[in-house]
Order: sequence, then C-alpha cells, then structure tokens
Amino acid sequence: MVAYFRKQNNLFMALGALIGFLAMSGAPAWLAFQAGYIRGFLVVLAVFAGAVIGRLLSAVLATRRIARITALLYQEGKPELFIEKFAGILKKTPENTAEYVDGSNKMAYAWEALGEFDQGLKILAGLKPEKLRLHSLSCLSLTTNQRLRLYLLKEDTVLAGEELARLAGFGRQARDRAPALADNLKECVYLGENWLRILTGQKADEEYLRQEIALAKNRIHKGEMLTVLGRYLQQEGRTGEAKELFKEACVCGRGLYAGRLAEELQKRTAQR
Repeated sequence: MVAYFRKQNNLFMALGALIGFLAMSGAPAWLAFQAGYIRGFLVVLAVFAGAVIGRLLSAVLATRRIARITALLYQEGKPELFIEKFAGILKKTPENTAEYVDGSNKMAYAWEALGEFDQGLKILAGLKPEKLRLHSLSCLSLTTNQRLRLYLLKEDTVLAGEELARLAGFGRQARDRAPALADNLKECVYLGENWLRILTGQKADEEYLRQEIALAKNRIHKGEMLTVLGRYLQQEGRTGEAKELFKEACVCGRGLYAGRLAEELQKRTAQR
C-alpha cells in the first residue's frame, strides 16, 4: 500500500534512518573504544534498521488509511464519496504498480455503481497489467473481470462474451500457478456465464444467483444481482416474484444505478 503514499513512505524511512543515526551517536562510551570499521558498521546497521522500521510503520498507516477509504465503497456503498477521496491518491500512484491497477479497478467499480459504465471502461482502457513483473496474472484477471461486469451491465453481449472467454483463459493459467486465484476466477466465470445467459434469453442457474445475492458483501453487487435475477424470473413468466426482487433492489440500491434500474423495471412490469 505504500505506493499510494510515496511521500509519506520516503519521509518515514528518512526519519527512521535519522533516528537510527542519532541513537548510535548517543550510544554508550563502549562504542568509542571499538575499531573504526566496527563503529562504522554499527552506525550503518542502525541507520538501515531505522529505515526499515520507518517503512513498516508507513505501510501500516497506509493500509489503515486505504481501508477507511475503500470502506466507503464496499461497506458503506458511497461511490461518489469514494471517488472524491481516492481520485487524488490514485493520480499520484506510479502506473507501473499493482496498486495502481487495483486502485483503477476500484474506481471503475465506483463508476459502475453510479451507472457510468463508459467512464469505468475508459479508466480500464489505460491499464497495462500485463507489463507488471509481479502479480501480472492477478491484475489481468481483476481488470478483465471488471470489464466483463461493465459490458454485462451495458448489455453488450458480444464484448461481454469476449471478456468472459478471456477470463476463463486466465482461470486455466492460474490452476497451477495460483490455485486460490483459480478458485476465485471459477466463481467469476460462472457468474458471468449465467448473467450472459439471462441477457440472451437462455436458462440460468437460479439457485446459484440466489446464493450470490445472499452472500453479497456490499449493496452495490447485491442490488445488481437482485435486478439480474428479477429479469430472469420475469423472462420465465414469474412476474410476481420478479416484482418482489425489484422492490428489494430499489431499497438496497437506493442512490445507485441498481436502484434506478429496479424502479424502471418495476414500472415496466406494472404496465404489463
């Protein structure tokens, strides 16, 4: 997380190194009786240790700060406030880092929550996760999955299908290299497959979608899934059940795109 706050990190490392140097400068008299090279080694060691401690402290503070900001998006469901707080931080983050890719995906998700899908896609278009030395596969997967969500919400079944195929390919690559990532991608792919089936008027796994709603960790995703399942039930002729889901989505997604969509779908259903 230190990549988000480079100035803070550099300052803490510099202060830590200075404290280490000053600590050795005021060391007990025994140091003065040591050979010159030993004194030099001990001073360098103290400076290095101070810098390391400074970096660790900086990382802890950075992690806490980012956690408070991301909570606005994932726990509190306030994408506009998240964008306001996080945009400036992301702008100062080096683009060749995993933090920048991750942060950009968070921003795209915030725009998704507001229904600004093209803005989210624009952010993702500038990313180059394949050029990262480390975490390239996880960052590629994260970006592809977010792009898939945006195309599904735009109801662009062609481009969504392409992203889904790409995501499935990353899942196969991850089986041996990163089993935990492979398991996560398996779930993402299955959700994408069912979502795409609904958009194309095909049968979907209703029980799975209900579980997805029940296990949703934030109201953005839950609201979207309620509308997706509601549309499926509507296609299946189960209008009454669909209305109940749309009603729930209006409450869950209040102030978000999912809530606006649910209201529109409710009106359409009432007119039938």
